[in-house]
Parts: sequence; C-alpha cells; structure tokens
Amino acid sequence: MTENDKIKTVTLVNKAQFKFSRYFDEEKLNEKLLRIKTLYNANQIPIGQKFADALEEEVIRKSIHGTAGIEGNPLTEDEVGDLLDETDSKDLLDDAEQQIINLQLAYGILKEHGLNVKNLILREPLIFKFHKLITLRLKNEGNIPGKYRRSGVEVGDKEHGGVYKPPKIAKDIEFLMNAIVKWINSDELMDINPIYRAAITHFHIGKIHPFGDGNGRTARIIEALLLTSAYKYAPEMLSNYYYRNLDEYFIVFSKTIKDKEQDLTPFIDFMMNGMIWSLENIHEKLMIWVRKLALKNNYSDLWNDGDLSQRLYDLLTSILSLDDEKFQFSAKSIYKNAPFESLYRKVNVRAVGRDLSKLEAMKLIVKAESGLYKIYLGD
Repeated sequence: MTENDKIKTVTLVNKAQFKFSRYFDEEKLNEKLLRIKTLYNANQIPIGQKFADALEEEVIRKSIHGTAGIEGNPLTEDEVGDLLDETDSKDLLDDAEQQIINLQLAYGILKEHGLNVKNLILREPLIFKFHKLITLRLKNEGNIPGKYRRSGVEVGDKEHGGVYKPPKIAKDIEFLMNAIVKWINSDELMDINPIYRAAITHFHIGKIHPFGDGNGRTARIIEALLLTSAYKYAPEMLSNYYYRNLDEYFIVFSKTIKDKEQDLTPFIDFMMNGMIWSLENIHEKLMIWVRKLALKNNYSDLWNDGDLSQRLYDLLTSILSLDDEKFQFSAKSIYKNAPFESLYRKVNVRAVGRDLSKLEAMKLIVKAESGLYKIYLGD
C-alpha cells in the first residue's frame, strides 16, 4: 500500500474536503511499540482481587480527574475521590461536580463494553451513549447530550498552535461520523495494532469535533475503550498523562491537524509516550505490592522464630496494610491514631519508642529525610 492509499479524501456539502488518514511512520514508532509490549508483559503477574480492585479504583479516579481537568474542571484529585466515594444523593450538584459524576457513569460503561472483547467494534449508538452520559445535566446551551451539533465551533488557541475550525454543517458532521465508524471497523484498521487504531480514532473524533461540548472527554474514553481489548489499566491512565502534559497535548493535536502530509506520527508518538508512562506507573505499583507480600511473609517467619513479639508483628502488618506505601510515622502518631492505638492501650508512649528502635535495629523500618519512620520496602 502506498502512502496515498493511507489517506482517504471525502467531499463535504460545501465542496470542502476532509481527509481521513492512517499515514504514520511505523518504523519510527517501532521502538516505542516494543517498549510498550515489554512493559505490559512484565506487568502480567497474578495479584490478589483486593489489590486488583484497589488498583482499578485508583486508576479510574486519576483518569476521571485528568480528563475533567483537561476541560478546566477545578476539583483536585482528592476532591474527585471524595465525590466518587459518596453514596448519598447526588442531586443539586454544581457543574464541576456533575461533570465528575457523569464521567463515573461513563467509565462504568467503558468497563462493561471493553471487558474481554478482542478487536472491539465501535458503533455510533455507543458514541452517543458515552457523550450523553458525559454531558448530562451540564449547562451548555450549544450542546444536546447524545446529539451531534448543528452549528459551527472553533478549537484551540494561538498559544497552542492556532485555531482550527471543524466542519460546521450538520449533514457533514453526520456523514463524517458515519464514515469514521465504518472506517475504524474496516479490515484495514482492524488489522493494525490496537494502539494505532485507538490513537487514530481519538485524533479523528477530535478533528471532526461532532458535539457542542464534551468532544475531548468522548474522544479519550473511546480511545480507552478500543485499547481495553489489548491492555489493562493503562488505557484509563492515559487521560492522566494528557492532563499532566496539557500544553503538549494541545500543541501536538494542532500540529498534526495542520500537517499538509496528513502525517499522524506526532500525535501517535505522544499517545505512545503516555502508554509507556502509564505502564511504568502500574509496574511500580505492582512491584510495591510484590514487596509488601514478601515483607508480610518475612514478618510471619520472624514471628514464628520468636524474633518478633505479637505486638511488633501486629504493628508491622497494620502499617503494611495501609494503601499508602509512603506512609510515615512517629511514636506519638502510632500511640494516638487508628489502627495502632489499640496495640498500646495499656502502656505509655515510651513503649512505642522502644518498639520502633528495635524495628529500626532489625532494619524493618528506616528513618526518612523528614525524620519520621517508614516501612523499609527494599532498594
């Protein structure tokens, strides 16, 4: 296939032309693709269901915070987490909160549709469903949830590569979205690596910009959906990478959309950097879990051999069970705070100090730069 065969040109109502491209420098991207495969394979270790659930919950929280933050949502990651954890009525929310709840619902659909589906077929009703959930109850007069826009919009700004004007005629938008769905499901796109297929879809939905609002959030969740057949956790983490590299995300989209050769390499390359970053983050979390499991076994051996008292064993395992592997503590904080204070109910704080000194001598805990103690997880 020649390079021209990788670019499809369609004529719109007003005689303007729109180009679909799957032209990119595969040779240039091969090294990163290999890195992604290597990292993903390294992450294929059996983990407990409790940890798997906790990891998935963290990934979704970061993704929701990231994809909303790209659109200017002011809530912090902690505030997003608190909102997602609420079980009471979520009526009368402001727009920032409603946006988070909408994304929570949309990610539930992502999980449902992406589970164990190889080479997932993208359907237009599913795109509508995502968009409807993402923009439901948000105050934007130019947007109808689950419906294509019927007026012109502008994308971008001078600081991020200039302004782009997507097709504005309703018939053109409907035609292009129908065309992209058929194209994404065609053999020529189904036969390429899921990473390339997902990035190409993300880019073209952004290029068409079919909705009055929520285009970025919809494009990113569809990208994640198309990746879930081949990768776990990393697809959802991508939005967090885009958020952390927001200026580059906007600039590379603008640069790619204006490329006269229709070369998608810059955008796909940026997305692959995000996949590598996501997989490295997941790998780090998995290795910490493995270390904690090994430490727990070591504590059990030391207890069985009589080198650890019951209280010291309970203290170490309680600290280890905390979700935050960076948790730091002092004798005073252990003495006064759950879940540790019950261990020292009948003694004074000096007993905690003696226990910590003994654990430090055994190299089971170490002092951090802050002067507080932390579990020694190994080098």
